[in-house]
Amino acid sequence: MKTFFKTFLTLMIVLSTSLVFSQDKPSELQYLVGARGRDIENTLKQRGYVHIKTSKDSHNSWSYWWNNNKRQCLSTKISDGKVENIMNIGSADCNKPLNSDDNHHSYNHYSHQSHHHTNSTHYSTKSLENAFEHGFKDGLYHKSYHNYYLSGDQARIAYSEGFTAGTYQRNHHTSHHSGYGGYSSYVYVNDIIGGDALDAYSKLKSRGFRLVKGGDKYKVWHNEKTNQCVKTVSIEKRIYDVLKSTHCTN
Repeated sequence: MKTFFKTFLTLMIVLSTSLVFSQDKPSELQYLVGARGRDIENTLKQRGYVHIKTSKDSHNSWSYWWNNNKRQCLSTKISDGKVENIMNIGSADCNKPLNSDDNHHSYNHYSHQSHHHTNSTHYSTKSLENAFEHGFKDGLYHKSYHNYYLSGDQARIAYSEGFTAGTYQRNHHTSHHSGYGGYSSYVYVNDIIGGDALDAYSKLKSRGFRLVKGGDKYKVWHNEKTNQCVKTVSIEKRIYDVLKSTHCTN
């Protein structure tokens, strides 16, 4: 199911690009791109920014900063410990009243933030934001995919993008869970998600798993002691997901 939504999201990126605001990259801070994430905090504070909040997924973290003098909200994206992006965004993402650049649309009451969008930017109309929020909540709270918007309606794309973002966020929030129920013992494996594939395979072997079958992207592993059967999914030599499998026996 997740593979379907990832593929669908990829196809929707080009279509959704025209539906969102363009963002402003503050030129005076672009020299920080590529720096270590932990090293930019003092720089932003010295420039008058106050940290508001941080949100994370399995691979990245987004921090939101507010400059009261400029009445400006700033977002920083940290990936693999380094600053990947710094952008000026709408004040609502810093939990502040709207400014004149926000097109009179309030996003304060939404569950999602700008970084949950494909382009890290809110849609330009409230109706599209509502559709995205609808999909985001469905994915976040594990509700069925129910995209009742009409074919050809831009809200249909917004819902799909929101559902995918909500699903990813839910998976991050519950990444501690084994995927099993009851009282059975198990070996924790979700910590390998996002890591180097070869290193992940070594960790699985050290934890008692043996390779049952698989190709370049998909591999099935079995742990005889706990009777766990899992499938690893790799993309560009990194582990994208670890799923329960029923293919450890013929």
